[in-house]
Amino acid sequence: MFNNTSVADLSELRYFTGLRSLPNNQFAYVSANTIILPEGLLTLGQSVFGGNQPARTLIDLPSTLTSVNYFGYYAPVTLICRAVIPPAITYNYSWASGKDNTAIYVPDGSVDAYKAHAKWSKMGASGTSVAEHIKPLSEYQP
Repeated sequence: MFNNTSVADLSELRYFTGLRSLPNNQFAYVSANTIILPEGLLTLGQSVFGGNQPARTLIDLPSTLTSVNYFGYYAPVTLICRAVIPPAITYNYSWASGKDNTAIYVPDGSVDAYKAHAKWSKMGASGTSVAEHIKPLSEYQP
């Protein structure tokens, strides 16, 4: 586990294209505002971004992502998932508890698939719907 609460930006991870998986809790105690994961990454372990729940502004997941073990994160954030097919999620999880200032951007042609996905669309606290927060990537404004 990478444990450094003074790291503010992990956007350069995108250059580690040989990375295929991230183990459990990898960035759980990193206070980075921006995390951009590299193309080629296939799997995320349990609570990769969990832990102390810092106020992240952006988590960008690659198009190659196929599975997520458990993806818990509760602070408001912008999530980009570039995978055309919604990655499998092993366990139920929560994403930002359905807060109004949370946005989930996905490929334009995949919006309906994410909204219909049993776990991607029910990411709020206790399985509440966050489908209204799933938006086409073309609408993302950095």
